[in-house]
Amino acid sequence: MNETQIEYRCANGHVQIIRYQGMTRHFAEQVAGLCDGTSPMYVFPPGPESTIGKCGICGAQLSSKVLAEGEVN
Repeated sequence: MNETQIEYRCANGHVQIIRYQGMTRHFAEQVAGLCDGTSPMYVFPPGPESTIGKCGICGAQLSSKVLAEGEVN
């Protein structure tokens, strides 16, 4: 079964990599956008006061990246 990894990084440098089994790259990109607040699926995108798209450690804005196979050890 294939593994897809999404890297979440906040503006202050905190990083978390989540591994998903059996998820296609397309679906991983959709999940990443929902988590970092950039998804076009939001009818009302998360605003500055929302916890969506923010680091759980420091509250800074998150960005996400679907990693290529072999990009992380």
